Amino acid sequence: MSTKEKKKYRGRSFALAMLIIVAVCALIQVDAAYEDMMMREGKLSLQVRRMDERHLMVGFWGKEWLVNTENFYQTIEQFQDQTREALQGFAEKTQEFLAKNGVDSLKGEEDEEGQMEEIPVDFPTQTL
Repeated sequence: MSTKEKKKYRGRSFALAMLIIVAVCALIQVDAAYEDMMMREGKLSLQVRRMDERHLMVGFWGKEWLVNTENFYQTIEQFQDQTREALQGFAEKTQEFLAKNGVDSLKGEEDEEGQMEEIPVDFPTQTL
């Protein structure tokens, strides 16, 4: 692909991205104008309202969902704990693997003196 073709392709991609952004902005403006004209909330853009301490009402494209924030935060915390445990397990397995390979490479070097000496891998004990 020549430089001229690349520039032409980039220009088209940029123009398409700008058209999409302008269309979304125009849609939001139309929704805001509808809201002002009809004296009711618009239905097209994202709307978030707090119903009480535990619930949020989220509306988008004319659909509304009631979100229980306590359950949402509990789910996020569980996901964080599971991810932390998985990453910790991965780090431990990686440490064991690298430590084993480092010891094996040192044993192999003792037997073969003609080869270049490899530097053993010292993996930190705490990676996270």
